[in-house]
Amino acid sequence: MTHTFERRKLEVFFAMLTAGFGMFLALPMASMGGLSFVHLRYMAPEEAWGFLFLTNGVMHCTWLAVNGARWWSPIVRYFAALVSAILYATWAGAFFAYNPSSTAVFTYSALSCGAVFCCVFAWRDALTAMRLRRVRIAHA
Repeated sequence: MTHTFERRKLEVFFAMLTAGFGMFLALPMASMGGLSFVHLRYMAPEEAWGFLFLTNGVMHCTWLAVNGARWWSPIVRYFAALVSAILYATWAGAFFAYNPSSTAVFTYSALSCGAVFCCVFAWRDALTAMRLRRVRIAHA
């Protein structure tokens, strides 16, 4: 039997990337000091962004580790990936509002799309888990 980390390499990558990005933002330095971060700083301070990305990434990693232990764990994975997609899309939108031709727009949009793919994988697993649960309940 293969472990989730082997089967869901993209999702593991995104979960760890999100946690690492959050850790970087949470460090005591001003990495969001540039003018292009004006909209993001207006929404929340750098430490808050760091906390959001870090906790989302850690929780996503945690739910990947326990995936399959409970029938509902893929559903939680789905929501963790969805929050990642929303966070990255928010960053893409903020950079777009400042400078539509910025490479950050492409980068964070691509990260958001990757997180959406993780949502698709988690949702597929959730459908399978729910079907298996229904079968177990019907034969119990």
